[in-house]
Formats: sequence, C-alpha cells, structure tokens
Amino acid sequence: LVSNKQQGAAASSSITISMSSSSSSNNKNPSIVEIRPVTDKESLWEFLRIAAHEDDVEVVKSNPDLVKYVQDFDNSNDTASSTSKSAGDVGVVAFLNEDDDDSKTSNDEPVGSAWVRFWTDDPTKRGYGHVRDDIPELAIGVSSQHQGKGIGTALLQQLFVDVQKKAIPGISLSCRDDNAAALQLYQRLGFERVKGTEVSNRIGGCSFTMLRLFDED
Repeated sequence: LVSNKQQGAAASSSITISMSSSSSSNNKNPSIVEIRPVTDKESLWEFLRIAAHEDDVEVVKSNPDLVKYVQDFDNSNDTASSTSKSAGDVGVVAFLNEDDDDSKTSNDEPVGSAWVRFWTDDPTKRGYGHVRDDIPELAIGVSSQHQGKGIGTALLQQLFVDVQKKAIPGISLSCRDDNAAALQLYQRLGFERVKGTEVSNRIGGCSFTMLRLFDED
C-alpha cells in the first residue's frame, strides 16, 4: 500500500466485527477495526485503484477522470458547513487488528478507506456521481484480502457520522450495475438509485448514481 503510516489522527473509533470469511474460522478472537480520520492523502491512491478496478496505481494517476478523486483532497477544514463551497472533504481509514498469527496485517497498515469530495461549479471537474454542489461524492475501497469482513460497513457508518457533524445533507456515488456486492452494501445503508442517471462507463458497461440523504433519518 502507498504511504501506509497514519499519524496524528484527532479521533478514532474502534469497532468489533465478526469475521465472515472461512479463513478466520481458526481465529479464536474477533478482529478489531479501528476507524481513523484520513491524515495521509497518499494512502488514498491504493484504495482508489481498488474502487476503480485497476491493476496499477499509476494508471489511476494518469487518468484525468480518476485522479480528481484524490488530487487536492483536503479535510483540514473541520468547522465549515455545507453552506460554504470550501466546506472541506471528509475521509476515514480502517486499520485491522487481527490476532491470527498467520495475519500479515499490522496496526499501522490501512486495509480500507472511504472519503467524500466536493466538486466545483465547472461540469468538467465533477466526478461520475455528482448530484449537486452541496452534496459530496463517495469513493471507497477495501483491500481484496479483507473484503467481506464488514470493513466497508464500518467505514461508511463512521463516515456518515463525520459528514453529518458538518451539516452536509447527503452523499452521492456512482455504482456499476454489475457490482452486486457494492450495490447490496449501499442499499443496506440507505442509498437509493437516482432515476435517469444510467450512463455507459469507461469499460463499456453501465453505471448509475445513488444518493443517501441524511435529513430523512
């Protein structure tokens, strides 16, 4: 992973999750997922690669439609509300503490991340799932060897908390119609498909926009 040392986080949340993969059957202790704020933007590149279904981070960095999801990411403004165009981005990172002796994951190595970006008024600089300027768009990725363990759920649940603290009204995202696992996760956590947003994606398939509003909670 890229630049995987996260230091100086202002706050964190430890969540105990049950391991659902068969490889964890011999593990006597549950895994602990610690969710921390993003403090190192460079670590997001690897998870953007996963989210984009690419094999090489450099491919992601050379694609202008993808690079915007990490480039200029800035979550330093913790006080602005959604009424300001400089409200600031929000992001969280998951660190998995496994007690299994065979695990190669250390506490300082991130295994997943979820973050949201605000886009500008310029349509050419918006992401795939843009809905409106006061609603940021989600990007999320979990390392392949740790998928199916509840990490994505833990990331999104903490992200929802952090986003609502800034009075941000909702989150949008773009989802491929053939990504059944991701679609199930998003629907379970309250995202709804936005009608009429179906478009051909960069690999020739179909993608659509989803929206999660918080004022309905």
